[in-house]
Amino acid sequence: LGTIISPAWQNSQEGTREKVRLKTIQLIKIISKLPELTHDQVRQVIGITINGIIGYYAGGTVLTMKDCQAIEAARMDALRNRGFCLGAPALQLYEEVSKHGLGHRHAYAIAAATYLDRIDKALQAPEGHPQRTAIESAIAENAWRLGCRTQSPLSWYPTHTQQELDENNMIEAWYQ
Repeated sequence: LGTIISPAWQNSQEGTREKVRLKTIQLIKIISKLPELTHDQVRQVIGITINGIIGYYAGGTVLTMKDCQAIEAARMDALRNRGFCLGAPALQLYEEVSKHGLGHRHAYAIAAATYLDRIDKALQAPEGHPQRTAIESAIAENAWRLGCRTQSPLSWYPTHTQQELDENNMIEAWYQ
């Protein structure tokens, strides 16, 4: 899916993360310069852009909160430059329109939903399917390494290691 993974395990997904950040921010800046768009149109077009780019890449690349905050900062700048909001209105920006918010969806929510959906689809594949076998094996290996000994790796959750999980490990990111 266009995911760049370096041979080194540490920061192996950084190439794709950078591509996602740069491409999304670049498009947000372009969208914000379209003079005739209303706020609702800007919200929709930026939403489609973020959903499309993240939806494409986040199924195979774990986007971090830091990645998504960079995208959200670009969105905030774009809205501020257009006069659609002042300051840094986090609650107002993400609150539903019906509750007097601007109705945007945070990039991290999109990234997390996309990644979790991809894992879930793999786990729902038919028994013996390569996709299911690969994900079950990766979960089992990581669960064992993190201390799972008495229950199924699919139902186990490493609450004792939450602060130590590595976002570069795709299964540890799934546990987060």
